[in-house]
Amino acid sequence: NDSPQASVSLATDKLTVSFGPGVGGAYNLTLSNNGVAIQSTSENNPPQIELGVDSIQLQVGDSKITIENTGVTINASSFTVTCGDSKLSMDGQGISTQFQQASNTINQQGHSLTAGENSIAITNENITLTAATLNGNMEAGEKIQTTIRNMIADATQNIQAALTQNIN
Repeated sequence: NDSPQASVSLATDKLTVSFGPGVGGAYNLTLSNNGVAIQSTSENNPPQIELGVDSIQLQVGDSKITIENTGVTINASSFTVTCGDSKLSMDGQGISTQFQQASNTINQQGHSLTAGENSIAITNENITLTAATLNGNMEAGEKIQTTIRNMIADATQNIQAALTQNIN
């Protein structure tokens, strides 16, 4: 029978009110010593809201948000927050943030930052820097030690130093 049905079940440790069609898609409201739970009966792992003594839990399938006075815990296969042009995404492969033309990605391959046509990629093997213009100021000393160093310039390079450079 698919017509809506209502029932009330009373036990020594809980009160359950149910309403919905006789086959699938019903809703339960359960009051117990542990708190209040609202649950859909439409799936094997149904959506539910639980209000406990010191927490609130929202769950749909395997995704769960728990709010406690010590913090918020989110368990999910992926998590995305979008606020206007800002986006934060996390999944089992890594973390990504994006704002308009700027992005930051951390994953198994490494860490990459991009802003327009400029980028920095850091991996276990190397660091790659691509920039339209590179500006740097140093207040202290610079020490560069390389095994192999190749420098190629398509334009000009100006170096001004207060001290001379000795290369051994």
